Amino acid sequence: MIFVRIQRFAQVNMQWVLYCFIILCLCIILLNCNTGKRLKDKTISQPEKYQKSQVNGSNSLIDLNSAKTAELEKLPGIGERLARRIVQHREKFGKFRRAEHVMIVKGISDKKYRKIRHLITAK
Repeated sequence: MIFVRIQRFAQVNMQWVLYCFIILCLCIILLNCNTGKRLKDKTISQPEKYQKSQVNGSNSLIDLNSAKTAELEKLPGIGERLARRIVQHREKFGKFRRAEHVMIVKGISDKKYRKIRHLITAK
């Protein structure tokens, strides 16, 4: 008698677990379908300033390790002071190993770096 009750309880529990699992799987499938549609609708494009520089024909990258202040000033958001800081940092600590290391320089935020990352290199 007790064994029959335990068996029914286990059977009901297993059914409940199975139903929950099926609902969870359906939710995951539906979420993935919606995400896929949104990703297909969005077009991934390069930043506007980078596209303009290619149109003008100046698509060569500026090397942070050899550029003078005048060259660095051509970058969007980089003025005379910031260009001077980049050159001073390079002279004091040596060459930049990677282009993103320019963010160490005071005044170059992540946002500013994202604007110029397609225009610079560190050779």
